[in-house]
Amino acid sequence: MVAVARFWVAVLVLAAAGPALAAADDAQNHSQMNAQVSTHSTQELAGICREFWEGHLRAQPTTATAIGDRRYDDRLADISPQGILDDQRRLEMILKKVQAVPEDALSPADRLTRSVLIEEVETDNWGVAGETVTVRRKQGK
Repeated sequence: MVAVARFWVAVLVLAAAGPALAAADDAQNHSQMNAQVSTHSTQELAGICREFWEGHLRAQPTTATAIGDRRYDDRLADISPQGILDDQRRLEMILKKVQAVPEDALSPADRLTRSVLIEEVETDNWGVAGETVTVRRKQGK
């Protein structure tokens, strides 16, 4: 049930990223200086959203299969201690990147995307951290 809820949150993150992608094209209508800041920040945020989503699908290949993405049909999630650590590092890197995007340079829609992505990454990372603790306990560490 938790995995299904997390899936829908991820879907919402991507849905919210739609305005970020569209705003990158529409930013040319703004003043030159605002367009440069907004376009750069918007494109940066859109790239981070794509990076998060692609990483999520690689880390959770059964989710990819469930939503019709067949690229990972031959895989299962890597629940080894190293796999869990790698996923935790991926999420920490994403979190640093999205937090580095200046909120004041974003449109209201992109600010929402940024906030939702931060929440999703923190939630995912908390889940991965819990898996790490469980693995370490089972290994007697």
